[in-house]
Amino acid sequence: MGSPSVSSVSAKWGAIAPSHRRWGYLSADFAAVAKLRGVSADQIQSSIAHEAAIIEAEISDRLNTRILALERMAKRWEVRGGTPQQEWEADAAIYLKDFSGWQAIEWIDATAHVRWVAPSGGTKPSSI
Repeated sequence: MGSPSVSSVSAKWGAIAPSHRRWGYLSADFAAVAKLRGVSADQIQSSIAHEAAIIEAEISDRLNTRILALERMAKRWEVRGGTPQQEWEADAAIYLKDFSGWQAIEWIDATAHVRWVAPSGGTKPSSI
């Protein structure tokens, strides 16, 4: 059996962070308020850049946690020379429960055919 890859995860992500347009509006609002309060535009830009860096780090941490979970599942497959389907489906069900936003996790074989899908019936098996 082929080894699963992280790219075999079907994910549906919701909005994680405000759009660039919202940041622009937010920046303009801060600038107007800052002018009234005597705060410089540079201070506002610095504050916004700092907050954006915090949000970026949080998103990165959350994505890395999800990726590492799938890599552990794939590594188990490699070490054992495969995983029984029932055990694979149980692992996948736990990941789907723990990490909201995913539609399904799929095992795609070396010929690019979807062999297993969790949850069963979650997506229609097909080739890539």
